[in-house]
Amino acid sequence: MECATCQRPLLAAAEFVGAVKPSALECMLCKPARYPFCIGCQLPLYVSNFHDAPELCAACQAPQSYSPSLKPAVQLYLEGFIEETAVPRRVLLASFPFTIGRGPDSSLQINRNGISRCHAHIEVVGDQVHITDLQSKNGTYIDHKRIAEATPLQHGDIIHFADYEFRLLKIVKETDTPSDICETMIGDHPSPLSAHFPTKTKEFTELLERGLVQGYQHMIVDQLGKPIGYEILGRGTHPDLSENPVALFALAQALDQEVQLSELFRHRSVAEAHAGNLEGLIFVNTHPKECQDTKRLLREFQDLRERYPELSLVCEIHEAAVADLKHMAEMRSGLQALGIGFAYDDFGAGQARLLELVQVPPDILKFDYSLITGLTSPAAPTYHLVKTLTDLVAQMGIKTLAEGVESEDVARTCHQLGIDYIQGFYYSRPTPIISPSKHSTSVT
Repeated sequence: MECATCQRPLLAAAEFVGAVKPSALECMLCKPARYPFCIGCQLPLYVSNFHDAPELCAACQAPQSYSPSLKPAVQLYLEGFIEETAVPRRVLLASFPFTIGRGPDSSLQINRNGISRCHAHIEVVGDQVHITDLQSKNGTYIDHKRIAEATPLQHGDIIHFADYEFRLLKIVKETDTPSDICETMIGDHPSPLSAHFPTKTKEFTELLERGLVQGYQHMIVDQLGKPIGYEILGRGTHPDLSENPVALFALAQALDQEVQLSELFRHRSVAEAHAGNLEGLIFVNTHPKECQDTKRLLREFQDLRERYPELSLVCEIHEAAVADLKHMAEMRSGLQALGIGFAYDDFGAGQARLLELVQVPPDILKFDYSLITGLTSPAAPTYHLVKTLTDLVAQMGIKTLAEGVESEDVARTCHQLGIDYIQGFYYSRPTPIISPSKHSTSVT
């Protein structure tokens, strides 16, 4: 059965309830004003005369005599990952107002950080479902937009209470027998729920726009413990966000802004390295996603070279991006033309292969801390692997650097293996880049 106007399939159970079918069959989207709603079950009443419509449909007027097999009912659900479940669960909105919060008297209690005691409630007003945020600290969001007043909800809308995600479902339930329940979705099946939704979008945007980051330096030494340069890093300074770059990049990933954050960290830290007169090799990080657009990345390094020609820059490419030989070849060629060193970072963390070392060799190979931690003697599990790699790349003219050196024993073993450079807490910890004009440094 189809709508006479749009030919949309008519849901017989939902669109003809306790009323007379009109002569021209039309769906609610084409003729919504013609069909009033039952004040009992909120389902549409299809009558020939709008003004003659009863207040209640046949099912609500005579519930005892009405056959259960003919009585459909639209039920509302919140679907989400509740109590760390592996699959989404549905919570029936059995009564209204339906409250959500951390308090024990909430219709849906979410006893998690970020959820206010009385966070939000859902109501049915006429034929509309509305949600209202109850001045919660971390907000209520509809399709990723924070709401400030009562907001209508539609089937499939994505709702976030702080960073806990749910979806509204409208389902027609037809009960043939007490033990046989059939559910029919109203509208299209929505897309799968995501695992996480950031609630600090505004603050993160402020961090990017105002450049609320600062540069850090981590000393790198040679086999004799003499400083040969620094890896420069970034930390956040927004008062409402973590300073930890791991947390900030997790937020950036959720907002698809990893490249922007990486560029901001790099611009700020290089500018401060210049202002702080850092000497030696200056290792600069990149994000794997940046290597998907090598032209943009090379343009940025060209800009850094032109701004700071006296700095001995080394571009670190994360091992997650090394597997793309074409992009790596483009990066190495472009960086060599700019007089910038080329290093593979975190080698051995998971995806790195010898093929890349042979076909697109770097100037410096940084062993991941997972290979170095615990490397206290020749009896260590990773000793022979690191020795083989060190000997191999040395024959290719590639310098080696060990990250994560935190003890004298590990440092001694690295020296025995012939690793060229060492970095880790045994020698130093990351510290803010000291600059006389630090607070006046700007990123353009």
